[in-house]
Amino acid sequence: MVLAAFALLAMGSFGKSDDEKAKEEEAKGTAKIGETISFEDSEWVVLDAKDVGSTLKSNNQFQEDRTSADGKFVQVHFKITNKSKKEEMLFLPLNLIDGEKNEFKELDERAFYVPAKAKTLGMEALPVGLSREFWTVFEVPKKATNFKFRTRKLKDDSDTKLVELGF
Repeated sequence: MVLAAFALLAMGSFGKSDDEKAKEEEAKGTAKIGETISFEDSEWVVLDAKDVGSTLKSNNQFQEDRTSADGKFVQVHFKITNKSKKEEMLFLPLNLIDGEKNEFKELDERAFYVPAKAKTLGMEALPVGLSREFWTVFEVPKKATNFKFRTRKLKDDSDTKLVELGF
């Protein structure tokens, strides 16, 4: 059953090269912070994004602050509304892309480095017709700029749109 779930998740990108996906994304243009991005099963709004520097403060007394010797951290706050007919969960990681088209995945331990009581999009359920706010964190090289956050359909990455973060 688990293998079947992963197979379904992979189908959205199956058969397309990274270059083909990048060209499709570029053709769609980009959204700005605060704009609503609509997909058949969801709506996304990036509410805020910021460069938080080379040290992340932990929101947990048992977890140490995290420092990047040669990088910095980017924090993104966003909202997702589930427009499908059933409760959904996002299993694929979120991505940040810089101006050189380098892709970065979320920090594994991101839940410790977002504001206290903020939610991260791990195994969080998205009920039908409701919106939920989430936070995520990426570690990037110090010199990286011109960031874009990738939004997508809930079930797979067969439909995506980039949001310009403004830095």
